[in-house]
Amino acid sequence: MEYNEDGPILKPLLVIRKTSSQEGIRKELSLLPNGKLLYEHSLQTLHDALPRAETIYVSVHSESQKDALTTKNLHRHSDHQDHDHDHDHEHGPQAFPKLEFILYEEQRDTSGPITALQTAHMKYPESKFLVTSCDFPSLGPAALQQLILEYEEPVTCFVDGKGDIEPLIGIWGPGALGELDVKRNLEDLVRDVGGKIVKPLRDEWVRGLESEEESVKFMRGSSD
Repeated sequence: MEYNEDGPILKPLLVIRKTSSQEGIRKELSLLPNGKLLYEHSLQTLHDALPRAETIYVSVHSESQKDALTTKNLHRHSDHQDHDHDHDHEHGPQAFPKLEFILYEEQRDTSGPITALQTAHMKYPESKFLVTSCDFPSLGPAALQQLILEYEEPVTCFVDGKGDIEPLIGIWGPGALGELDVKRNLEDLVRDVGGKIVKPLRDEWVRGLESEEESVKFMRGSSD
């Protein structure tokens, strides 16, 4: 369970990369076919997976990145209030949580996700984090709930159909977070600490958008 008598054990964490793809696409600000930003979709997914969490933590690379997300976020509340009302029968009315931005600094070009997790761990060293990013537009709350049900210390992550670990769809405990090092990639770290690897119930949950062509196809609702 993600809660005990003292409150939530898991902290929801959304990691925003400095550059979302090799082409520099800001995927978190891309519009989905339903008209919502991918950033909004990711926040809502975390909220639906942990509806009683009072705060969603958003890891950003810079103040300008934070400002861009904050500006876009101004229009979120009314839409999500309607969305929450539609789900009242599932888990009762829940106010959308506040957002706490955590600023991280990359030590090298590929260290972003590592330093994002390190910074969150330094701020909350005893916490477990339910982590996701804006790289997986088909990821929904059911996927994160599967991770919660299957979680084992020190870290549990999804694996895609090719056998590649997705460390930014996972639950990270203090034991694994304390081993983070910018000289090691996250996938190797998950293996080295004996992390649990979980196959998602639906392959599309972990299907990312790695190129501009893939992003355009998805935003158009293409099934190719």
